[in-house]
Amino acid sequence: MMLRLVSDSALKRVPRIGGPRLSLRVFSSSSKGGGDEKPKGTPYSKLTVGVPKENFPLEKRVAATPESVESLVKPGFSVLIEEGAGEHSYFS
Repeated sequence: MMLRLVSDSALKRVPRIGGPRLSLRVFSSSSKGGGDEKPKGTPYSKLTVGVPKENFPLEKRVAATPESVESLVKPGFSVLIEEGAGEHSYFS
């Protein structure tokens, strides 16, 4: 399954309401018959995702939770987590 931009005409302008003008793009999924077609691109096993430590004072958010890391590892991604990442959000 691939996501693709439907058309440039699908770029819709949102009315400006006191803020910056926003644009929406409409995407659709499609699969091109067969089903036996090998996916293009780099296999997940050759990709690495990094989770950095929060470096702003009082920052409590973290880039990944244990559940999100599990969902990345399951299909084959390598995940590197910086030491101390998630300490302030009580994930460590």
